[in-house]
Amino acid sequence: MNRAGRSDGTWYLGRGPGRGLWWCDEECSKGLRVGHLVRALKSGASESDLEALRALEAGRGLH
Repeated sequence: MNRAGRSDGTWYLGRGPGRGLWWCDEECSKGLRVGHLVRALKSGASESDLEALRALEAGRGLH
């Protein structure tokens, strides 16, 4: 399982403060939508948040 969260507008992977979003693998992450972020974080999210999360995930070699 992979986890990401957002603290002060900055995305991070792994455990950290506050609410986070969990997904199982690469196939699951391809299906992530802005609505998933909003529900998991209980705050606003946008397409740019989703793009930032995917870029962070790709940079860590999770894909």
